[in-house]
Amino acid sequence: MLNAIAKKSPGGTFSTVRDGANLTRPFSQMLGGLLTVVAQDVKLTLTPKTEDGLTAMVVPADTDYTQTTDSATGVITINFGTLFSGESRKVTVKMTLSDCAAGTTRHDAVLAEAQHSYTAQSVVHGLQTPENLKIYRTPNPATVAGSKARWVLAELARRRQAQAI
Repeated sequence: MLNAIAKKSPGGTFSTVRDGANLTRPFSQMLGGLLTVVAQDVKLTLTPKTEDGLTAMVVPADTDYTQTTDSATGVITINFGTLFSGESRKVTVKMTLSDCAAGTTRHDAVLAEAQHSYTAQSVVHGLQTPENLKIYRTPNPATVAGSKARWVLAELARRRQAQAI
């Protein structure tokens, strides 16, 4: 009966599913058709810069995205897939820094270089202009880390809540 109603209705989308079938796929296809694809094959490439004390850079494996790491260079490539209108993606990067040498002056430290690439309307947009990931290094970091530490804790709490949902 529902099939007959759907065939007589102008426009719209419907899917035929068997009794007891998983509705995830037809439902996600229907929702995907409602959203506008902005970019496909979105990738983020992170290139470590060790000159200012970066000793290790890791993207935790518990993310929803696939990633590869070049063992020789340490370059991490994260594959985000398709982005729809109004959608954004975030990723946490754990960076380990060497201790700042005693007497070292405060300075902007470049820890990594980030570049993204994507496909839009079947046109491949290769690696875009790189952006430097910087922090303010100081021999006594506890005195300047306050507001950033709260931001990191808030992001970790947001992720725990999203995972719980």
